Amino acid sequence: MKQRAVPQILFMVAGLLIFVGIAPLACSLGWVWTHDSESLSMPIPLKRGEYTSPLFATDLDDEYQIEIYDLPPHLVPLDVDWKIGDDAGALIRSGRFHEDQMGGNAVVLDRGYRPKQGSRYRIIVNILQDMEVPIRESSLHVGVPERGLERAYGSILFIRWAALVGGAGTILLIVLAMAAVFQRRTRPS
Repeated sequence: MKQRAVPQILFMVAGLLIFVGIAPLACSLGWVWTHDSESLSMPIPLKRGEYTSPLFATDLDDEYQIEIYDLPPHLVPLDVDWKIGDDAGALIRSGRFHEDQMGGNAVVLDRGYRPKQGSRYRIIVNILQDMEVPIRESSLHVGVPERGLERAYGSILFIRWAALVGGAGTILLIVLAMAAVFQRRTRPS
């Protein structure tokens, strides 16, 4: 093998290490940027009345969770009727939630909502009684919280992989570049 072929092969190995190190992290970030694990997040007052969401789309083929976050401390239990309809108005799913134990800051209205991927929906929430709390809005969410957690935990592994494998490739590339520069400077003219 020629002496010039060895550095070229090492440059290719360094480039391959960098690519293999960064590719899983790039794929994971690409998934996060192109998919929405939270289809709807909107403020909802805790006063008696019916509240309708804007249309929202679901882009994952998974079970979605419907929940209300940021509940303030309250003495009156949350009592809610809810229903989800498609963009044509057809009823897709409905339910009733009555809080048995108070004190949490979030309640799950439904865990098993599995919409058609890519369809548009609207949720209607009917709060049946005032919760007697200071004027404060909570948040209504429809999404797949497990997917976000999976991506967060996976990203730690992907970042470490990128640092280890991609970092080794980067160090090799820097050493080879420095050797090439040093070799050019020490060549007789």
